[in-house]
Amino acid sequence: MPIPDGKQVHNLEHGHVVVQHQGLTPEQLGRLRAVVATDPFMMVMAPRPQMSETLVLTAWGAIQTCDGLPDNVPGLVAGFAARFRNRAPESIP
Repeated sequence: MPIPDGKQVHNLEHGHVVVQHQGLTPEQLGRLRAVVATDPFMMVMAPRPQMSETLVLTAWGAIQTCDGLPDNVPGLVAGFAARFRNRAPESIP
């Protein structure tokens, strides 16, 4: 279920990483779910059908877009989360 924009901004301002996708095959969606499940702390995953990219990682002040699901998606998500998770105006120490 897509995340309403207001809730998405609220999550971002508290330091969450938002992983949004569209147009994935069931196999690709399973792969992405498994990646997020390995480190779900302060991470939200949801479809966003209206975006043109296949995968978008968002954090406060940062965005990573992908036109497809990259082979290195585990490292991409882990690296993005390590750099940006819990670094927002209302992050919880």
